[in-house]
Amino acid sequence: MSPSVGRLASMTKDRQHTWLTYVVLALVFLASVVTAWLLPVPDLFRGFASIPGIGALFGAVYHLWREQRLHERAVELLHRQQDFALAAASHMANVAYDKHVAFAEAYIARTNQGVDDLFGTGPSKAALKFAGDLHAIRRQPATWLSSEIEEKLIRFESALTRMGAGMAFLDSVPVGEGRSRVVEEIYKAFKGLLR
Repeated sequence: MSPSVGRLASMTKDRQHTWLTYVVLALVFLASVVTAWLLPVPDLFRGFASIPGIGALFGAVYHLWREQRLHERAVELLHRQQDFALAAASHMANVAYDKHVAFAEAYIARTNQGVDDLFGTGPSKAALKFAGDLHAIRRQPATWLSSEIEEKLIRFESALTRMGAGMAFLDSVPVGEGRSRVVEEIYKAFKGLLR
């Protein structure tokens, strides 16, 4: 039996027990009132007959007070749990923000350096190293990145990889139509970086 099912069964038993207690107290009170008012008995016996009714009233008040205290305690525990959850979530939000900022700073610094190099020299084999460096930076805080951001960064890194691989492959391709297609793909990837 899971803990939540056990707690639910316990709460149901407690409620049944509580209602049973109130029913018994009400029956004792009614029996005492009926005995004291309706039966033709001496006044002394009526006084004794009313004692259980008074006890039942005190019992009902005590049970109401106890239930109120239990309810207040449960509410207090719930507030403490909510405060703890909020504190934990707040801490996680701060950690996530700090990790995201550290990642963004490292990624942008390497991107700016690599883009400056590429615009200075044009497409080159160095784009492969540039893409590898960016991939390594992105892989470290992978748990802190949203899938949307990661998807865009992967497209950027893929364009760099295609361009660098194309430049490495270009050396082995003879002059002709095949080489023109490779150069076209390289500059298409380079153009994609500008978007």
